[in-house]
Amino acid sequence: MKYINRVRIGKAKEMMACMKELSLDKIAKMVGYKNQRTFFKVFRKLMMKLRDSSETGKVEVMTCLSMNSVQFH
Repeated sequence: MKYINRVRIGKAKEMMACMKELSLDKIAKMVGYKNQRTFFKVFRKLMMKLRDSSETGKVEVMTCLSMNSVQFH
């Protein structure tokens, strides 16, 4: 479950950066969460873990190019 949450949150972060016209609730549903509240709870928990871990020194580079080939159902 941890892996799935990391993947979902990672995809949501890309979408937030590249698809600014989408609401947070829409993004949450597109990546597999029932609603914005559940999404935010997982997002906050994951971000707190990253902040407290040694991963904070790494720079994350997001690209909107990969979003062009993503298909959502």
